[in-house]
Order: sequence, then C-alpha cells, then structure tokens
Amino acid sequence: MLVWNESYTRPIEKLVCAIIPYRREGSVITRGGAFEYCAEIPEEPKPRRATNRELAKWLAQGKGEWGISKFGVIEKAEIGWFYDTGYEKQTLQSELRVRKWDDTEWHEPTVEYMGLEK
Repeated sequence: MLVWNESYTRPIEKLVCAIIPYRREGSVITRGGAFEYCAEIPEEPKPRRATNRELAKWLAQGKGEWGISKFGVIEKAEIGWFYDTGYEKQTLQSELRVRKWDDTEWHEPTVEYMGLEK
C-alpha cells in the first residue's frame, strides 16, 4: 500500500501489517513504522481481450492462428474458431493465445495486438 504522514511530500510503498481505526496518529502500522494515512496502489488497466466473434472474424480474414496454453506450452489449433449462439460478445478464455503469421511469439488475444482497435 501507499503510506504517508502530513510531513511527507510523497507517499511511499510499504507492506501494511495493521490499520487501527479511530487512532489519531500512527493508525497505519508497517514493519518500518507507523503512518497516518494509507491508500491502495491502483492497478494498471488491462488491455481488452477480444471476443469470440472478433477472433472468428480475425481468423477468417487469414490474419493468424490460435492455440491453447497448457503449463506454458502452446497446443496449436488445427481447426477454425467456433462458439455457441449467444456467446458472440463473451471475452475469450484466459488460456487462449494468438499469433500473427509473421510472428514467432504467442500473445494474449488483445484487441491491440490483433489490430481490432478503432
């Protein structure tokens, strides 16, 4: 978490051990001391993963191939992408990877990598 006191010009990152409510000074306890204030470190926004329909279109346009990541090894798919009706807008499963024909590395199926951003 980020922690700071009135006298600090910038928050610093520390592991918070406890927060004691209703205590005026030093209510945030860390291994390095007590602080007055704390805040969670904001997560970086993750890029949007493609949907079933977007992947199907990308593959139909001949832009690349897909595979499934199992224990760090990619099992390359030998068939096209299909999905049940009603799942067009569902985001692709976390194990799925894609790569463009001119690329040797497998990637997360993000709209940025697949060139789907408008």
